[in-house]
Amino acid sequence: MCLKYINLMSIQKFASFKNSSVGSLLIDDIIYEIGVQIFAYFETPHDMTIDELESIGRYIIFLDLNNSINKLDHHIFYNLVSLNIGFNIRITDASISKLTNLTSLHLNKNKLITDESVSKLSNLTSLGLDDNKVITDASVSKLTNLTSLNIRFGNSLLTDESVSMLTNLISLNLYYDIITDASIGKLTNLTSLNLNRSELITDESIIKLTNLTSLYIRVINSLITDRSVSTLTNLTSLYVHDTNSITDESVSKLTNLTSLNVNDNDFVTDVSVSKLTNLTSLCVSGDHLITDVSVSKLTNLTSLYVSGDHLINDVSVSKLTKLNLDPFI
Repeated sequence: MCLKYINLMSIQKFASFKNSSVGSLLIDDIIYEIGVQIFAYFETPHDMTIDELESIGRYIIFLDLNNSINKLDHHIFYNLVSLNIGFNIRITDASISKLTNLTSLHLNKNKLITDESVSKLSNLTSLGLDDNKVITDASVSKLTNLTSLNIRFGNSLLTDESVSMLTNLISLNLYYDIITDASIGKLTNLTSLNLNRSELITDESIIKLTNLTSLYIRVINSLITDRSVSTLTNLTSLYVHDTNSITDESVSKLTNLTSLNVNDNDFVTDVSVSKLTNLTSLCVSGDHLITDVSVSKLTNLTSLYVSGDHLINDVSVSKLTKLNLDPFI
């Protein structure tokens, strides 16, 4: 029986393992015990023998570290493919550089892992950098197998120089950064793009991303307008927040949409929404001009969220027979 996931922050009991043993440890159905023992290894190495650790480590392929851990022995965790490292972890390049099987790495405010080790992780397909001020173009430009890149909470040192080389990307999440059209326009394999406060990206690059199926825009002074969005007819999910540069003109053409989220936008109205009959999910909040007139026509809706006004009420909701009204599902 393979141990698939251990979260060392919450050390939860995920599953039941019967008739399994690890050295002097009986796994049975208590993952909590395993979590405690592995945590103890990093803080007090003598709590477990190397043989015991190796027997456990070879089963671990996903690891979430959010405690004060200072070592990852690659001889023990040699099957590790996914690693999430919190901001207070003391793991350094010495450990990371040897985990060459990694395909997913997420660094949260981490200051000890640098280009030196990341540049050696050529098998990475997913990289997350939250408030990271250490990783630069020097390493990321070499990670050409990346299909997912998440840069959140700004202050990233990445520029167009490296991002433009990641042409295999299918998912990109940007938050407060200096990435521009110069690189975005080259990422034509993107199917998901999340732009949060990214004001340097315009129609010039977006219009080239015809494979997009999901687009999230939360940019007050957005330079992304109807001109480009109207061409993204493969979109199935659209999120528009704090921007009035996207209007009925483009949204009315996105008839493949199944999910629409409109927040504080006065220019996406009943005129376009009434045409989106494939919608299964609709979320409207803040200032908006979407009313019963259009919602009553969205008979495929299974999910509806309304906040901020009284423009949508029982008149339309009563006609939506597919709505899931159970808040726990």
